[in-house]
Amino acid sequence: MLDPSIFRLARKCLHFKPGVDLFASAEHHQLPTYYSATEDPNALGVDAFQATWHALPALYINHPWPLIHKCLTRLVQDRVQALMVVPEWPTAQWWPLWSSIVVRQQTYTDAIYLKPDGTLWQAPYWHTIIAVVDGSLHSHSE
Repeated sequence: MLDPSIFRLARKCLHFKPGVDLFASAEHHQLPTYYSATEDPNALGVDAFQATWHALPALYINHPWPLIHKCLTRLVQDRVQALMVVPEWPTAQWWPLWSSIVVRQQTYTDAIYLKPDGTLWQAPYWHTIIAVVDGSLHSHSE
C-alpha cells in the first residue's frame, strides 16, 4: 500500500481527485469506494477488470505490477483517466504505452510503501512514478 500521506500529496500536486480505488482491500484502501481482490461486503466488487471503467468516478490504480500492461491497455480501450502508480522501468515492455498516455507525473526515490503493520518498507532500488494518465491520448493507429 502506498503511504497515505504520499497519496494525498500526489493527488494535490498532480491536481487529480480519484473517486475509486481499483486494486484495494478492506485493510488497505485509499478511498472509501474501492474494488477488492477478495470478497468484501464494503467493496464495489471483487474484480476491477469486471467493472466498466468509463462509468466509474475518477480512477486510482496501484495494482500488482504484473498487471501494469493489462491496466494500461484497459485505460486506452476505455479512454479514461487515472492516477496510477508504476515503477520507473524504461526497458519494460509496457513502457512505450505508459509514456504515450502520461499527462503529468512525480517520481519518488524514498520509501513510500507501507508494510502490513503500517511501518514503511525500505526504499526500493528503483524509482516509483505516480502519474495522471489519459487513455484517450494513445494513438490507436500505432
